[in-house]
Amino acid sequence: MRSLRGRLSGTVVAAAVLAGALLGATPPATAETVLWMGGTGGSLGALLPPDHFGTPATFLGGAFADRQFTVVGYPSAFWPITGLHDLTLGQSIDIGTANLEAAAHSTPGPLVLAGVSQGAMAVQQAEADLNGDTAIPSGTVFILIADPNLGVGRGRYGVHVPVLDYTPRPMLDSRFVTIVVTNQYDGFGDPIANPHNLLTVLNAFMGIAYVHPWAQNSDLAAVPKSNITTTVNSQGGTTTSYLVPTQQLPLTRPLRKLGVPDAVVNRIDAVLRPIIDAGYAPWSAPAPAPARRTQRLRPVSASTRTAGSSSPPAAAGTSAPRSRVR
Repeated sequence: MRSLRGRLSGTVVAAAVLAGALLGATPPATAETVLWMGGTGGSLGALLPPDHFGTPATFLGGAFADRQFTVVGYPSAFWPITGLHDLTLGQSIDIGTANLEAAAHSTPGPLVLAGVSQGAMAVQQAEADLNGDTAIPSGTVFILIADPNLGVGRGRYGVHVPVLDYTPRPMLDSRFVTIVVTNQYDGFGDPIANPHNLLTVLNAFMGIAYVHPWAQNSDLAAVPKSNITTTVNSQGGTTTSYLVPTQQLPLTRPLRKLGVPDAVVNRIDAVLRPIIDAGYAPWSAPAPAPARRTQRLRPVSASTRTAGSSSPPAAAGTSAPRSRVR
């Protein structure tokens, strides 16, 4: 099995096949083409082993270990976190979106476009862009895993964030099949309702390290039915959202790493969990906004940063019920 650079290169099939595979059904003979986009890496990501965050065998619980896929390359950068000479988050996502759309047009179908974290943000934008493109069939599947737009970006839609060179955007209605995967306590993907709850915030911060990087390995077959929603929009597109339970609080994971017995940490978790959960609203799947024609906030051919510069390029643009998982 090939190892993969970035967060993970996984394989996925069309939506009906997704449900069948998760239930143990035999996939059809038709070979779907999966276009995969990993998460943030940039210059820093080159220091990690190719399979550090997972392999095709672990993708979505191993449901698609035997499928073929294509990794769509893009900068996966996040200036200055991944490197002082890397592109900004906004530039990286724009290039990734353009590369993914080009791959979708040049690759025979049926197609599945999937991404995690920053890669999911590019997939989300590509879905909006391709919605009006008749060359892309309505049966095309888009899978968004740990998408920050649907997590920390909620409540900030349309507000440009200069340091990111990016404007958070909601998921739009589309005619496609969409699958959204959110992991409980993921500091980027699972939105907090009460930022004044210090324990909730600290736990979410730890979730960035202990939950977010491995979100693409989630076993959707193990998700409780109460944490799954499916909706059909006015264009006939379906969106299935999963809230994946996190059994151990990220906040206390360091105690386990230090060798504190699980039985002891479990008792601590039992005391802290209700307090932490109080900082979240009852779970609701991300509500897509009405589809509209979109205009890019910056050119796709975003200029690279000037060598030796420590400042990002000038940014363009302007500045529900949830029952916590048991």
